[in-house]
Amino acid sequence: MPRCVCITQKFLIKPDGGPPLKGYLLMDEDEHGNLLSVNVELSKEGSMSRALIHAVVTCINRGLEFGMPLSIFVDEFRGWRFEPSGPVECSGNVNRCESVADYIARELEARYIPRSEATCTTN
Repeated sequence: MPRCVCITQKFLIKPDGGPPLKGYLLMDEDEHGNLLSVNVELSKEGSMSRALIHAVVTCINRGLEFGMPLSIFVDEFRGWRFEPSGPVECSGNVNRCESVADYIARELEARYIPRSEATCTTN
């Protein structure tokens, strides 16, 4: 039976003039290190932001389920701007983000898209 691995990446977005947002990006991988699904847990965020991020994650997961390349989602969600935005701590791959959706796209790009396929840099 195939084994799945869950990777949990903590992140902390520290916007200027606002409270930091702590969250966890959970990534399920197959035995070969391919991304199967994504989930995000946010602390202290409003229902609108949670709903938006849930929609982004659901979109990514459905696309992956039907064989859509991850790079399409990265290209789409990278650069989305909404609060909170700012420097990112606890992530070795992303130094700054424009939103939680942007952070997710950048983190997934850094982890799962080889440099030869990436259309943008990660920072």
